[in-house]
Amino acid sequence: MVLQSINNAAQVNGTWQGTGVTLNAASVQVDPGSSINADGQGYVGQAGLGGGQNGNSTGGSYGGAGGGLPASTIYGSATAPTDLGSGGGEYGGTGGNGAAPSG
Repeated sequence: MVLQSINNAAQVNGTWQGTGVTLNAASVQVDPGSSINADGQGYVGQAGLGGGQNGNSTGGSYGGAGGGLPASTIYGSATAPTDLGSGGGEYGGTGGNGAAPSG
């Protein structure tokens, strides 16, 4: 099963409104060798409230500053994430995607 975030590439009505996935189940079995992974399901490169900037290699922020300077806007909680993580800056290539919250 593959579930993906939505609205992770651009603003919706002038604001960042990315949405992750909620899986409601009475029980979940994760087989050996399998995983639940939200890596790369956040905002795409340079997108999101704390997105890295074009022309430098700053990391996207969420719950703390992304790596590099200048620092991206910090938003959200590091211990109780509810929003998508911002994408990294682009410098000589495409910025990496942020992560989606998992709980």
